[in-house]
This record gives sequence, C-alpha cells and structure tokens, in this order.
Amino acid sequence: MAAASNSVHVPSRVQWVKADTVITDTIDVTHSVTLYGDLFTASVNDTLLEAAFCHTTDDQTCWHDALRARFAPININTVEHSRWAQRILTPDEPVNIITPATPFRQAVHTVLASVPYGTTVTYASLAEQLGAPKATRAVASAVAANRIAVVIPCHRVWRSDGTPGEFRWGKTVKTQLCDNERSAP
Repeated sequence: MAAASNSVHVPSRVQWVKADTVITDTIDVTHSVTLYGDLFTASVNDTLLEAAFCHTTDDQTCWHDALRARFAPININTVEHSRWAQRILTPDEPVNIITPATPFRQAVHTVLASVPYGTTVTYASLAEQLGAPKATRAVASAVAANRIAVVIPCHRVWRSDGTPGEFRWGKTVKTQLCDNERSAP
C-alpha cells in the first residue's frame, strides 16, 4: 500500500455542480462493458450523476430503482453510445459531478479525489488530511456513500492493515482497479 512519490494526477478532475442547477425531467443512462465489468452511468447533459459497476441483472435492477428514487426523473433515456466509460477510466479527464449532500461528504470526496493515481491511502490518513484525526469512522461512512465509481476514487482507500476492505462494487473490482493503476505507465 505504499504511495508512489512520482505519480501524476490532476486534482481538478472533479468539478462540483450544485444539484439545483441541474434541472431536467430526463436522465440519460448508458451501459458499457469494461475490464472491471458492466459500467452503468446516469447523467444530465455533461454532468455525471452516478457511475456504478453492476455484475448481475439484480444489481442492474437495484441500481435503476435507486436511481429513480434519488432523482425521480419523468423519463430515463437509454443512450446507445457512451462517452462516459472512457472519460471515467481516463485518470485526468475532468468530470462534472453533483455536489455531495453534506459539506462533510464534499470535503471527504474532495480530499479523496486528490489521492494520486496509482497510490492508496487509509481511512485514518484521510481523516488526518481533513484535520479530524478522530473522525475515521465518519470518513469511512462518507467514502462508502460515494455513488460515482472511479471518478471519486474510493477504491484507493484501504484499511490500515493493508487489506482492501469493503467496496460498493466488490473487492475484486477494487483490487483490479488499484493493481491496474499501479502498473499503468
């Protein structure tokens, strides 16, 4: 879990968009097959609402149901060609995303988005970077609330004992993402 000192990463990859500025009755949903599994995205114009790896039909159904519950769109438009998979998996591609629900989550996700590509951190070190070293559990909760795979790189947060820990989209995907980032040129 050692951090590489010469990794290149653009911390400004994440560009926060206030939820109330994204007004629509239609959400575009895309599906792409990636090295890590089926990637589903939900977006409005050029703002990514969610990105999730769904491994089963049940995962897909749950994701679609949760999407409808969170955003209550009148229409969900399935887009045939997805530009999102490439943007999400390109480490320095800027992506507009909805600001998290609370200032604390936004602070955690902002620090998380600055973790260099190809490195990992611990929950405790994230809490220290936020100036709240005793808030490790709250930080872990904010990391777990991430609904935007890879862009907010929660896969880069590992336990202090060097194990991957939990991951919304599966430990195998978490490990694959980190291994591929470490081996990337």
